[in-house]
Amino acid sequence: MCHRKFLPTSANRDLPFDDGPPPCQEGKMRWLLLALLFGSLIALPADARPLHPYVGKWYSDDATVCGGTPNETEGLLTYTAREFLGIDNRCRITRVARRGDFFELALRCSGEGEAYNATERVRVVDGTLHRSVREGRKWWKYTYRRCATR
Repeated sequence: MCHRKFLPTSANRDLPFDDGPPPCQEGKMRWLLLALLFGSLIALPADARPLHPYVGKWYSDDATVCGGTPNETEGLLTYTAREFLGIDNRCRITRVARRGDFFELALRCSGEGEAYNATERVRVVDGTLHRSVREGRKWWKYTYRRCATR
């Protein structure tokens, strides 16, 4: 709400003098505060909280596979925002659903001349990828470590 400030002059000597904020400054201050708040949120680093923490290269036993080519190197898994690449198979991620502390991925895959659908659940904790792969009614669990970035 804007305040009017009355200065005592000969014409308005009997009107009150308001020591509140200058006229219309409250609205400006509110907008300034909101701009600072939302501006600081937008300015967060992109990697502060990744949208899909599983994106990257992962290995199970031997970190030297991290230098290999995705889709060609045994022991190397690669997730992008849209694909999963393993040895001799490539999957398009068709759906990602957040389920508590893990992500469920619906995949459309091709490998070794076959096309198939797959479901995976992935969770990242302290640089470790916990991956559950569904085959029929059974879930197989695997653990991988993140490849170092260069």
